[in-house]
Amino acid sequence: MLKITHNAGFFSCCNVKFHRILEYFNANKCLPVTIDSSQQFRLYKSVALKNIDITNHFFLSPQKNTLSFQFKEPIVISEDKREDQFSDYTRLNIAKIKPFIENYFSPASEIEYIKNVLLTSYEINPEECIAVYYRGTDKYQETTLGEHSTYAEKLDDLLKTNPNAKVIIQTDSTDFLNYIKTLFQNKIKQKKIIVIDENRTSNKNIGIHHENDGDANYKEMKYLFATFLILSECKHIITSSGNCSLWMMYYRGNTNNVHQYLDKGFI
Repeated sequence: MLKITHNAGFFSCCNVKFHRILEYFNANKCLPVTIDSSQQFRLYKSVALKNIDITNHFFLSPQKNTLSFQFKEPIVISEDKREDQFSDYTRLNIAKIKPFIENYFSPASEIEYIKNVLLTSYEINPEECIAVYYRGTDKYQETTLGEHSTYAEKLDDLLKTNPNAKVIIQTDSTDFLNYIKTLFQNKIKQKKIIVIDENRTSNKNIGIHHENDGDANYKEMKYLFATFLILSECKHIITSSGNCSLWMMYYRGNTNNVHQYLDKGFI
């Protein structure tokens, strides 16, 4: 059995779990028979769920047949040796890790249902959208976030070559959201700016998941997860660097048309 106890943000928990699975696979040349994540995702649990593994509340159960995971060589997530979330996403070995993501982290049916509800409610066709994702609040403690104007300039450039595109803005920062909406309200007809209201923003710098209790985080994470799946399918993605952005790449399955802010600029 593989037991994982790491706790932090939702996709940080996912990332450590993913690493541990690959470490096990590389060391033992097979997948773990069972994985215990009952001590993970504590920020997303009510008191009643405290000691329960809630993995299947967000992800499908892994495949039972492991024959497709016959060991051939050690699996390396990225050729970039920096921490995954702050690495150059173009150097991810997405083709090699995709089977593991699909096996352990395919979204549960409820998440897919919420995603489809959001697509319908907000009249979103991802192939016609530019997604802008900015992770603010407490993320400044880990990396350089970049000025709001830098993201606005990148969006302006993309709109010049995609004049009919709708823009989906996803952020945890109220300041960033208001900045982009105000700046572009005269450049883009308001109906082209999509903000999914089910996802909250904040003016604080502690992280929304630290503002809420476990029950609220549990409910809100389902909508945020579904939103990230939508963003991952957009024609273009403008994104900061972090675990949420990293997992958007995993679900996207490539880094085509991805504009990642890293090392004080876009790559």
